[in-house]
Amino acid sequence: MKYPSFFALCLLSIFLLTGVSPEDFNTVTIENKLGSSRVIDYLFVSAQKSSYWSADILAGPKQIQSGKKLDFFVFYPNQSEFFDFLAIDNTGQVYYLKDIQITDGAKTEISIASQNRSSQRIDDLLLCEIVLKNGLNQNINYFYLSPSDSNAWGFELLGSESYLPPGAEISFLIPLDSQDYTVDLLALDESGANYGKQLSIKQNDEGVFVIIAPSDKKQN
Repeated sequence: MKYPSFFALCLLSIFLLTGVSPEDFNTVTIENKLGSSRVIDYLFVSAQKSSYWSADILAGPKQIQSGKKLDFFVFYPNQSEFFDFLAIDNTGQVYYLKDIQITDGAKTEISIASQNRSSQRIDDLLLCEIVLKNGLNQNINYFYLSPSDSNAWGFELLGSESYLPPGAEISFLIPLDSQDYTVDLLALDESGANYGKQLSIKQNDEGVFVIIAPSDKKQN
């Protein structure tokens, strides 16, 4: 089991206090190379330094059709970060990619192909639904969810062409672990203001409801 280092916690605190802007994000392209009948329905990402998965980055719902590509924003405070990926196709088959490096200033394209196939299927995973509600009077343009044992925010969850209007809700699936853990939430509204809070994920949770409210606003 990995635990957050003092250095990682300090970096996370600095970014929460100083604020995050879209100019800090990189763009990563993910391509579906599984074959003509295979659609990627779910895609989970974990920073290599974390022991846990983040939420499904294809929520919305989004899909990656066979032979198609989809762009994602990714944010991490270091110049380079390694990530693992867990994909599930429309038949329930699970695929793993490990140790994928993403570096500032370098174009990153990731392909999910049949050689990444695992012996697992979706029924082998325990999944929890997180429902996010926008309690602000502005759109939420960007939303990140990161396990608290990592200082990398990872992949943005709303999508590069999506936003969450005031009062609207969106749900994400997240794999459960054998023990309770916490995740950090980061939202940016249309004016660029940052909102953050922490959420506990219990090992037997079936659903969690969370609201991003004006009181969650971070002072830059």
